[in-house]
Amino acid sequence: MKTCRRRGISHLLVLASVVGFVGCAALRPVTEGQNGPLKWWVTNTAADQPRVGFDRYQFVLNMKNVSSSVITIQTIEGIVSAPGEGMARATETVSWKLDPDREIRRRYDSTRSCHPSSCMGGGAAYAPIWQFTLKGVDESGRPITSSFEIRLPAEPKP
Repeated sequence: MKTCRRRGISHLLVLASVVGFVGCAALRPVTEGQNGPLKWWVTNTAADQPRVGFDRYQFVLNMKNVSSSVITIQTIEGIVSAPGEGMARATETVSWKLDPDREIRRRYDSTRSCHPSSCMGGGAAYAPIWQFTLKGVDESGRPITSSFEIRLPAEPKP
């Protein structure tokens, strides 16, 4: 796990403390939340090395309709990145009908290529960041959008 260190000149100690606190908070994992009609949380995180030179991170995204109306998700856009890594984007057309209090689970994974000496156990931990935007309609045909960011925890080195 990465740690944040605060440095500052004595007369800027208060400012440095605030900046240090905010900086550390930005690095913390975020694995649950709510936006719009959806409550979401992450389960079943796992990391492995499917072949030499690659790290893979997997998780299950759970989403629950917390509104009082039926919603239908029509598109889901996902962007995955990691500190010091590139970014990938995908949009998928779906038809997920969710009654109130119903949930759906979906498995996601991301893979990075790395030099064998810097993959899991030999270098920096892989902690992907996923940004999701789900769009659809409620039972009255009104558009709905739910956007959120997941910051997965860095897997420990074996």
